[in-house]
Amino acid sequence: MERINQEFLFTSAVIRRPCKQLINGLTTQDIDKPDFDVAILQHSDYAKTLIESGIKNLIELDAREDYPDSVFVEDTAVALPNYLLITQLGAISRRGEFTEDIREAFGKFYSQENIIEMTGNEYLDGGDVMRAGNTYFIGLSTRTNQEGADKLIKILQEKEGLNGIALNLPEGLHLKTIVTYLDENLLVGIKTIENIPEFDKYEKIIVEEDERHGANILNINGNIVVPGSCPKLHKVLQDRGYTIKPVICDEFRKIDGSLTCMSVLIQ
Repeated sequence: MERINQEFLFTSAVIRRPCKQLINGLTTQDIDKPDFDVAILQHSDYAKTLIESGIKNLIELDAREDYPDSVFVEDTAVALPNYLLITQLGAISRRGEFTEDIREAFGKFYSQENIIEMTGNEYLDGGDVMRAGNTYFIGLSTRTNQEGADKLIKILQEKEGLNGIALNLPEGLHLKTIVTYLDENLLVGIKTIENIPEFDKYEKIIVEEDERHGANILNINGNIVVPGSCPKLHKVLQDRGYTIKPVICDEFRKIDGSLTCMSVLIQ
């Protein structure tokens, strides 16, 4: 591919090892629980893929048995170019996941005066936040409310000089469950994103229904990290000239997890 846009250039990432209580993580699906031993292997492969994609500083935090969903660190914070927003998670059982060790990890990248915390009735999961150029889209979901979106939009406008747009989700747990930003003016998502007016100006790659989890991908330094079980999407991306890095994370899908969920990427 040609020049990589600045927004896809990342040097660092924060992840957390899965805990044994992962099998009791929140889920909207009536399927088998995750196999912890397999999940550990898949998470290790995920971490290796981040490094292979150009992440030079990978901070892996210890597992937290008191928070079954704590492997999904993306929801706990939104890493902006200059500021870090510590969220208040929408699910009551997950509040408190931003523990001291993760605070210390982010402190390596952001000064204390550039770390902002949500308060009061502001709720937002990082999985509902998608950057597309100079605009951040924020999905209003069962986990993110208008107050949380407004907080982020204010920070974007007043401190980062960027734009924020809140939008209603037609379906899905999080915004990035149904769509992610692949490249300049290009989205990857499920078919219903065609009905979201805020996305009208973007070109779209629509995933097949049996590969709908392929709507969640990562562009890390021009490497496209994609679910390993989406061969049709792999071909579409390769035909466009992208370098893909397939990763199997099926055990995490059983508790509504996806590729973006398991890391916070930092430029």
